[in-house]
Amino acid sequence: METGGTELKGDETINDKLRAVLPPLQTLIDQSEIPEEDGKRLDLDEKSHEINSVYSGFGRFSFKACIEPEGFYAELPRELTAVIKNIRIPSKLRGHGLGPKIVGAWEEGLSQQGIGIFAATNIKDKLAVDFWRKLGYQIPQGESHKPIPYCMYKTLPAPAGPRS
Repeated sequence: METGGTELKGDETINDKLRAVLPPLQTLIDQSEIPEEDGKRLDLDEKSHEINSVYSGFGRFSFKACIEPEGFYAELPRELTAVIKNIRIPSKLRGHGLGPKIVGAWEEGLSQQGIGIFAATNIKDKLAVDFWRKLGYQIPQGESHKPIPYCMYKTLPAPAGPRS
């Protein structure tokens, strides 16, 4: 299967793609009502190629995401895949659109980097399944028999190139 433009070019790295999406994510989180003590700062761990929230304790904001190499999950296309491993919004802030805004900024920023496959992993409960479904994610066939799937995914069209 073709990679639809998600292959790395020249000296480009996965960390370069993550560096490009980090500022808009950070701005969105900074402008949110997440308390400072929840650790609003995001960092790029260059060794693990992950964006992580600095502090994540029980009931606090948490975000962990990465770009996985081609073929990270057998049922998904063999392309680079942007994966949100964990997103937790404090309960007092749920229902106000912050979670979808963060996911939307992640998807928009990385689709502009040529990535079209997005996944969510480590799904914990039915509320999380419903959250991801509302955002257009689906359960892979191999996970459909489970009450709570490990992974859900979505494919976005490649961004339109420059017009001639």
